Amino acid sequence: MYDTEIRSNRVVDCRGLSCPLPILQTRLALNQCQSGDQLTILADDPTFEKDFLSFCQLASITCLLRTHHETYTQYDCRVN
Repeated sequence: MYDTEIRSNRVVDCRGLSCPLPILQTRLALNQCQSGDQLTILADDPTFEKDFLSFCQLASITCLLRTHHETYTQYDCRVN
């Protein structure tokens, strides 16, 4: 059995925020992260996913796991 749990150094709760605020909150959290840190972002804005996946490429973030919950999506990422 494999351990698939992601242990984050920081959780960014962007639920209730509309773009571009979730991206801005994520950028602020990244400023406090180091390479190798795990970051979890919680978002419920339907436009966030497309913007976030593009942002990941620009900001050197690897999205490890995307989990759709009933009212929001959880993105577990690693800072490169």
